[in-house]
Amino acid sequence: MKDKKVTESSLELFDMANGDIEGVEGQLYKKFGFEKRNRILAVSYSQLAVEKLFKGYLKYNNEIVTWGHNLNKYYKQSCNLDKSFINFDKREN
Repeated sequence: MKDKKVTESSLELFDMANGDIEGVEGQLYKKFGFEKRNRILAVSYSQLAVEKLFKGYLKYNNEIVTWGHNLNKYYKQSCNLDKSFINFDKREN
């Protein structure tokens, strides 16, 4: 599956990312608080949302996007298209 191409359109990927964000919200607003399991799921949904946003951006710009969960790969690919993405990697000390 390493070289399998992402077949969803950019719009479909953005819509799927929105669904992941709704998953984060669902974990944040659980009736019994924000327990460890909820935090793990919220982080997982967040990572998936960012991944799909990067993939959607790349597809929108007619880039070939391969299947996987490598955020660093999609980040670097996005930086090659738009140097302003480099600011995402700035970390405060």
